[in-house]
Amino acid sequence: MVSLKYITRLVCDYRSAKIVFTAASLDIFTHITQGCDTLSKICDKLNLDRRACEIFLNSLVSIGFLLKRGEKYKNSKLSDTYLVSGKQTYVGDNLKYQNLIWDSWAHLEDSLRVGKPYRGLISLMNNSKNGFLENYIKGIKNISQLPAKILVNKVHLKNPCALLDVGAGHGAYTAAFLKKHPHLKADLLDLPEVVKLIKNDFSDLYKKGRIGFIEGNYVNTPVPQNCYDIVLLSHVTHNEGEHVNKKLIRKSFQALRKGGKIIIHDFMLEKDMVRPLFPALFSVHMLVCTKQGRIYSRQEYECWLRDTGFERIEYFKINKKDVVNSNVIVSSKEAE
Repeated sequence: MVSLKYITRLVCDYRSAKIVFTAASLDIFTHITQGCDTLSKICDKLNLDRRACEIFLNSLVSIGFLLKRGEKYKNSKLSDTYLVSGKQTYVGDNLKYQNLIWDSWAHLEDSLRVGKPYRGLISLMNNSKNGFLENYIKGIKNISQLPAKILVNKVHLKNPCALLDVGAGHGAYTAAFLKKHPHLKADLLDLPEVVKLIKNDFSDLYKKGRIGFIEGNYVNTPVPQNCYDIVLLSHVTHNEGEHVNKKLIRKSFQALRKGGKIIIHDFMLEKDMVRPLFPALFSVHMLVCTKQGRIYSRQEYECWLRDTGFERIEYFKINKKDVVNSNVIVSSKEAE
């Protein structure tokens, strides 16, 4: 049924999203938990204008993120579960990251005209003053813990010894692999500034000799050949164009021992490239954030793998509750 309400809802959705992103950036929900539960207290704590803050807080009540009783505000069950800093279920860092890339989406029309982002991820990462990189790494980590556990439990590996995590970022997937396989060692490949941010998280594993770091651009930085049992590309390929992704797959093939496996984990579109909805929208996200990135189909990945020489392609979905659906392709280098 055709209805104007659908368009009205879209307008309200973008406004609601910006309100929540801003609240997360100000840590409103954490402050309320810590006792800043009235308009005056929140204004004093965050140095906000009283009139503006009241309008803002009341809107958070309207969209279900706060409750209001008299003069006091309280977190709803939703915000108390996911947006209070320090809780295991916290995803507020991800919303802070969404807030920092808002301008890129605001210039979507410009991106359509020139074919590149107004201010892409690389530009934002290079601006040390805005804290983007730290929020980006933390934000992606917020939403990766559960899918990492699911992925590791669904990939069947026989006594793997060495893993290469390409574009490792937060390293949550490597951490999950190391936890499941006690004899596994891993190398994390990422930019020097990323490695600097995550090194402390892996200090114990580093001291035990179970983890190493390769600093550099994952496209051009050399890696050991015929050395690894697993090469992991998790949420890397959507940042790059087809040419770079083919190069990464060839590089992975060369890095693997015979019988080793490449694991490609990402959002994927169906063959017609218009569904499911989330990957289709995320592809636009790549348009406004990267020079060549987009979401690819399972068929495209399988074609690249076969052309490189990989065999026995396996495929499964990660589609559990509280996890954004994603896809995994596992393929083997020829057996000895």
